[in-house]
Amino acid sequence: TKKKLLVIPIFLNVSKKDVRTFGGEFGERFMEMRKRYTDYKYDPFRIQRWETSVMTISRMEPSLTWEAQSSNIHLAEEIIRAVKRELDMASDPGFSFPSEFSNDSHPKMTIGEV
Repeated sequence: TKKKLLVIPIFLNVSKKDVRTFGGEFGERFMEMRKRYTDYKYDPFRIQRWETSVMTISRMEPSLTWEAQSSNIHLAEEIIRAVKRELDMASDPGFSFPSEFSNDSHPKMTIGEV
């Protein structure tokens, strides 16, 4: 039997939509980095893999979005709560891991709603 990992992306002070569309400040910074590496003749396939990875991660569920100006301790506590909830779900005998693009078994979570 194959073992699978559950990945929970955390978007810290960035909009998940901006990550998915390379918009906003995130998109500006990513494109600056892309240009810098392209100018230095860095492997174009590696740059494409970075872009593909960013788009894939931005579509994964469950995910956590943290945009509050709160303490790191509060952030860590919220992450722990979310991970515990996901592990509890995964330990249910009837649970099966969703595909990385599935939104069916996990609603979008925002830290603080956990």
